[in-house]
Amino acid sequence: MSQSESAEYQSLLTTENIKPRRSCKDIYKPAGTSYPAFLPLIFFVLLSCYLDSTAMNLALPKIQEEFKIDGSISQWMITAYNLAIAATSIPLAKLADSMGQVSAMYLYLSCMTLGYVGIYFVKNFYVMCAIHFVIGSCFAGATAARIALIRQLSPPEKAQSYMMYTASICTGFSVILPFIATFIIKVSWRLIFLICGVSALLSIVTLIPYRNPPRKPSAKKCSVDFGGMLTIFIAAGALDLSFTFLSEPIYWLAGTLFAVSIIAFILFYYIELHAQDPILPLNIMKTPISQYAILSAIGAVISSGITFVLPQYVAAHAQNSSYAGIFLSVSGAVSTLLTFAVPKITKKYLNKTVLVWSYILSIVSFGVFIFAPFNFWFFMVMFLVVVLMFATPNFAIPPIMCCLVPVKYAASISAVPNTCRKLGTTISLSITSMIIKSCSQLFVKNGQSKINAFDHSMMIVISVYTALIIISLLFLMKTGQAANESHKKGFDPKKIKQLELDDEELA
Repeated sequence: MSQSESAEYQSLLTTENIKPRRSCKDIYKPAGTSYPAFLPLIFFVLLSCYLDSTAMNLALPKIQEEFKIDGSISQWMITAYNLAIAATSIPLAKLADSMGQVSAMYLYLSCMTLGYVGIYFVKNFYVMCAIHFVIGSCFAGATAARIALIRQLSPPEKAQSYMMYTASICTGFSVILPFIATFIIKVSWRLIFLICGVSALLSIVTLIPYRNPPRKPSAKKCSVDFGGMLTIFIAAGALDLSFTFLSEPIYWLAGTLFAVSIIAFILFYYIELHAQDPILPLNIMKTPISQYAILSAIGAVISSGITFVLPQYVAAHAQNSSYAGIFLSVSGAVSTLLTFAVPKITKKYLNKTVLVWSYILSIVSFGVFIFAPFNFWFFMVMFLVVVLMFATPNFAIPPIMCCLVPVKYAASISAVPNTCRKLGTTISLSITSMIIKSCSQLFVKNGQSKINAFDHSMMIVISVYTALIIISLLFLMKTGQAANESHKKGFDPKKIKQLELDDEELA
């Protein structure tokens, strides 16, 4: 802190005859804020996000029943939210940098609050999806601004620890909220929106003590990649819609949208190559970064898909809906165990070795899972097994990617795993719901009962996931070892594959 800033803080604390007292500016000062001071803001922002995403997945059977729609349509409640996050995270983060993180958070959280209140009263499903898209965009911006704000206010030596504390809160929510959401949905699934709105409003209240941290003047003009944001939205949205109309079936419209998606993806590629601050930094998306980006996207397709089908499966078998929430909570607890185990394992063994064995065990467990749908409890137990086996890649790949680039490029690559995961999630729900609907209709026409038709459709879905894991393993084999793994068993300097760029390539 400069002398002038130090004098400003001290002037707030003392006068000659007045007892010193601590002010908000002293508590929330740059590079000197303690983690407990951040807790209220972190808690309520994360609560609205995790409760929304968790509860909406559990509420889909209720939504389908109320609006008389099937899974291929109802999944758009979640897809719209995730599509918004994938398309707007980085552009809105840049906008927050320009406005100031605190000012941007006031804007984003206010829009979230109004959105949740509005969506609670809306009776049209498609209008609800549109509002949920706006809410997802605002959450993406608020999250980026919150992370940047905490990073600036945290003591430099404690910043990484603070981020780990926040990850622990996220893990705790993933364990607790599915169980709580189950009982809220039993009262009314719309109540979720009201609770999320109150949480967003409380986030605004907790933001009151904060001020925009002082910014250093920069000669570089802030650039927002609106072209990339628009084209990735059109590309991913058209692709998702093509799968939806394929299941209706309206083949001509599905084909047209698929063609639009391909064109938009090509435009996105060329826009990102020349963008100053791209959504995806394609100029550093080379081996082995490109392989890990693909693994991250495929991992999201599989993880989101098995989470999506769980409440659908419970509803199709006419079981107590609370089972889905309970097993999702247990799966969250299982994933929590891995957050402690994986770092210890990767300290001793090569990242590639750990991932290869994880994919092999996943292939075996998914191979058994294929035959599980015909027995309810066998399916539920195998759900936990496949979650355990497949959790390692999703947890380990993001930090591996960041460590494969020089330190000065880490910020450029840090957004890639999240963007890939969100795109994978949106595609996953559309493909999964399309397969279930189309195959179920085909099996029913061939004389099967609805429940048997659904179970056979589940076998096909799980078979697709198994094939994707095999493809992931093939991509993984093209990766190598990292230079910072020289202390691990099996390290071979000749097998190092690490991204190396000069300043001209990144410019």
